[in-house]
Amino acid sequence: MKEAQYKRVYNALNAQIAKKEFLEGDLLPSENLLTTQFGVARSVVRQALLELEKEGKIVKQQGKGSIVVPERKSLALLSVKGFSQVVGAERKINTIMLQNPIKRKWDGVFFFPLSEKELAADCFYLKRLRLVDNQTVMLENTYLPDLYLEDFLTQKFVDGSLFQLLKSQYNIEIKGVEQELRAINAEVDLATNLAIEPNQAVLHVQRKYITNKKDFFIYSSLFCNTHNYSFSNIIKT
Repeated sequence: MKEAQYKRVYNALNAQIAKKEFLEGDLLPSENLLTTQFGVARSVVRQALLELEKEGKIVKQQGKGSIVVPERKSLALLSVKGFSQVVGAERKINTIMLQNPIKRKWDGVFFFPLSEKELAADCFYLKRLRLVDNQTVMLENTYLPDLYLEDFLTQKFVDGSLFQLLKSQYNIEIKGVEQELRAINAEVDLATNLAIEPNQAVLHVQRKYITNKKDFFIYSSLFCNTHNYSFSNIIKT
């Protein structure tokens, strides 16, 4: 019975938020008013509000109450497609190159196991900031083995896309991805790059892109600011 009551309160408030009856920054009615409005116990109202808070639809502030938060937009940045291809068709994107492609040794401790063939070769490394609608959403470190990539350092990205360059100049296409995700707290340098406060939680994604060449993989270490956007996935290539 209590569960049915909680769902009734939750569904009603959730619908009102979805219909913009409560706008960003609005206060929801107090727990006392909601208790009277729905004819339920305070514990039922609190359970419904807790669920809305877990879903990121409201935030509770001491001395104020429950405040409606902005609806986070979704970016399909966990797909196997490139950033420009996924996001650029719908939103204004910009890339800031913090490190132009250079040839260097692999890191001594790498975040994915490397084959003997990869270890015998150097890698190409680049570092980019990704912005959507002028908001910084990602810091991207990318590593490519120095295999099959003749004159890579002299090439220009195609429409700003590394993946399009690989496809057009080297016949290398992305076919899949392995990835590991974890939440971390941003240290000062990372927070500065992402334009967030130090120690704010960010999503760290470590990726191994699988290509149409069985011994050629691309590696990326991504730090994602999810404050204004949620990150979703597209499986199809």
